[in-house]
Amino acid sequence: MKQQVKQLQLLFRLTVICIWLSAAALCSVGFLPMISDEVFRQMITYTMATIFWVTAILAYLLFWMTNVVSVNQAKRLKKTKERKKIPCGLFRFYTNAKGTAADIGLILSIIFFVLTLFRRIRTGWMPTAALAAVYLTVHLHGLYNGRNYKFIKRLVN
Repeated sequence: MKQQVKQLQLLFRLTVICIWLSAAALCSVGFLPMISDEVFRQMITYTMATIFWVTAILAYLLFWMTNVVSVNQAKRLKKTKERKKIPCGLFRFYTNAKGTAADIGLILSIIFFVLTLFRRIRTGWMPTAALAAVYLTVHLHGLYNGRNYKFIKRLVN
């Protein structure tokens, strides 16, 4: 039982880490025009694109694995009805401290993104940073307000 909970926690944490890494790689794209050496810039561009896609795909795979382990754990504990009662994380707001932080970050990042688009703030890195912030906070909002996080918290407590 404890090993399953630790496995769920590890998978969830690795998912969050991969989301952070993919957002950082996405954000770094905005700083590429500052590199003067063309060969080095091209190499960094391909590296950042690879890091983004690998960590994004890995995050989704880890999330899927977390979900599978969570469903199996709920079946073993005969808590499937309890787990299914929890709505999808994208449609829930302010459910816990981390979820609230992600929700506030989501609102602020959307405002920042809209301002960079409509105010035509084109300082190179600003629109990309705003997009990376929206990408990160949408994912964190879904993760921290979702079924898996709430189920893991119930198992731990």
